Amino acid sequence: MPFGGFGYGDPARDSWFLGWTPFALSHGLTPFHTNFVDFPRGANLASNTSIPLLGILAWPVTSTLGPVAAYNVLLRLAFAASAGSMFLVLRTWCRTWIAFVGGLFFGFSPYMVAQITHLNLIFAPLLPPIVLVVVRLLGRPTGGTRRLGLLLGAMSGAQLLICPELLAMLGVVCVIGAAFFIARDGKGWKARATPVLLAMPWAVLSTLVVAGYFLFWALAGVGHVSGPPQPIQSLQLFRTDLLAPIVPTLNQALLPKSLVTTAGHFDAGNFTENDGYLGLGLLAWVAIVAIRYRRSKVVLYSAVAAACALLLSLGPRLTINGTVSAIPLPEALFERVPLLQGFVPSRFAEVVALFVAISASVGAEHFLRGLGDKPATGRRLGNMGMVLLAGVALALPFPQLAFVTKAPQWPHGLYRALGRIAHDDVVLAYPYPTDPYTEAMSWQAEDGFRFKLVGGYMDIQGSGHAGQENPPGLAPVEIQGFLMESLYGRPRSYPAPGPGYHLAAGLCTFVRRYHVGALVYWRTGAHPERVRQLFVRDFGPPTASVGHGSFEVWRTSPGACAAG
Repeated sequence: MPFGGFGYGDPARDSWFLGWTPFALSHGLTPFHTNFVDFPRGANLASNTSIPLLGILAWPVTSTLGPVAAYNVLLRLAFAASAGSMFLVLRTWCRTWIAFVGGLFFGFSPYMVAQITHLNLIFAPLLPPIVLVVVRLLGRPTGGTRRLGLLLGAMSGAQLLICPELLAMLGVVCVIGAAFFIARDGKGWKARATPVLLAMPWAVLSTLVVAGYFLFWALAGVGHVSGPPQPIQSLQLFRTDLLAPIVPTLNQALLPKSLVTTAGHFDAGNFTENDGYLGLGLLAWVAIVAIRYRRSKVVLYSAVAAACALLLSLGPRLTINGTVSAIPLPEALFERVPLLQGFVPSRFAEVVALFVAISASVGAEHFLRGLGDKPATGRRLGNMGMVLLAGVALALPFPQLAFVTKAPQWPHGLYRALGRIAHDDVVLAYPYPTDPYTEAMSWQAEDGFRFKLVGGYMDIQGSGHAGQENPPGLAPVEIQGFLMESLYGRPRSYPAPGPGYHLAAGLCTFVRRYHVGALVYWRTGAHPERVRQLFVRDFGPPTASVGHGSFEVWRTSPGACAAG
């Protein structure tokens, strides 16, 4: 798994979520709020990427092999399930081998490969059948609107429990595409719109049945975040560059050396969010089949939806080769819509890939059906050109994807040392749990949530219910500031202690005030020895030590604090 050496960042947090859901359900706790991290205040997990449905699906693996193994299984399943789902949907309109190729493109698209560290963003098998139901509703079904509405709502509710952001993005694009398709009928628009309107109440009902409890916690639960989880300006840094759809990244097998550094300017230099590549050949293929087979509602609707999603992925201002221009774009309108403010524009690339796979595949089906005729010489040459273009379209986005599973390099005996911590103890850990230093969250999840953590990598409620990444400081805040300064070599997130501050007394106060039962130390960061010296000064030699002192645990009590 892409865990780095030590369980850093988003993958570690995802594995924590996979462990938390079955733990919470089996212990009579809500899966959408916890104080096992960010103690004592806690965090609203519905305001985070908590993937509760995946936690339930992976429960057997988690309970037997642990949350890290569950993450690895789901990571691989995300690609296969997304590809297989698209294959089954494309079989509705295409012959088997075309559907197979279209499924592979969607399941292993440049978006999927780039976002490999975000399990919630790549586990997408529900998106293709959602589009299939929408297309059927737009096809003027004479009956079954209630059944289609219930099915649409059930799948939407399930998708909410995986990734609300992708569902919202897909919903926006589907609505725009449907409006275009309905308006295109002219005077017959009512007949096209009626099935959609009749299905919507049933869709809302089944969505609430599946995900109503989740929505309650997300919108009104304790500690919920109103608006974007992080500042809008930070989220909108990640937008698709105008050149990104035609400039390959290191994720593609075919990468000219002259373009190696060009893509590094895109998406504020963030390699993971640079996911908008399609290839010039695929863009040309979709454009040609959309014009040539525009009477096919599936081809036209998918091409229009793909174009809308691509436009929205460009963000609020047009960016060209890494330079943000003053040209405004429609995505800026979402800044004023409360439930849509949290979009990361570049992630519309998943919706682009979804509709490109459909339009390109169904267009290929129409093209092959037309080959049965006896074309004139000019038409024959055009068909040969289309075949060549199809080959280029498939070759350019071909990924290079290496799955390498590496166990986190903890020292032998780490979990035995953690066993010295009493059940339900509160733990203060170094490195202090924040992004990307999420080691302590990995230890906690793998150890079956036997202890609670001060700090954690979560989006939490700040002033005015706005989102913020780090929880407010706990008095004396200098202790958190000292741990962060020791980790990064500079003050970060919390104020560092001043020259005259008595750290040993401050740590004793912190331990007493928040009933900290254990200190955990991992030798990493800029100045780890400063932290160890403080722990030893207050609480003496460690209770447990492994890896030649690289990992140590102190049992604490107010009376044992030397500075107390």
